[in-house]
Amino acid sequence: MSRVSDRGVWPLEGVLLDLGGTLIDETRAFASPDPLRPGVRETLDSLDGRYRLGLLSNSSRTRSELAEYLDEWGISSYFRAIISSADLGLSKPDPRMFEAGWTSLGLDRLRAAMVGDHPDVDIWGAHRAGLRTVYLETIPVPARAKRIPLPEGCVTIRRFPDLPAALRRLEGTAPPPPEPPEPGPEEDNA
Repeated sequence: MSRVSDRGVWPLEGVLLDLGGTLIDETRAFASPDPLRPGVRETLDSLDGRYRLGLLSNSSRTRSELAEYLDEWGISSYFRAIISSADLGLSKPDPRMFEAGWTSLGLDRLRAAMVGDHPDVDIWGAHRAGLRTVYLETIPVPARAKRIPLPEGCVTIRRFPDLPAALRRLEGTAPPPPEPPEPGPEEDNA
């Protein structure tokens, strides 16, 4: 991992957060008055003011519906942007979803990171889009189970309150270069 300095050449100014499994317990999502994972409120409070926070969700609920839930859970004020796949007609791991996230925060990809609990959708999708990543390992994988390898430079945490330290580890590290988009049908016939 290439590192420069704490807020040097590669400063981290924005953080995109997945919703289901990352901020909320998916088994209680939208049915409980408080489905937040342990330590979410306190951790968001500690990140507020240091980073621009955005929600990036593969949800069937629209941005305005998600905003209402975030308000009910007492965390809406932390988010400068809410991006829902229901509104965009896209979903993670599509790189355009991540681009919508960092641009909604008024940043470029070089100043943003993604935090999520799905290695293939959140982490590899963000990495391919050129973002630094933090993987929240919410369900430990047994040693003999097949595990999706994480991209180089990804920081793994097991508790949401460990996020501030993980983001500090990413400060000054170079983001990965974005991967070129896969050719569409019209490009295959060229």
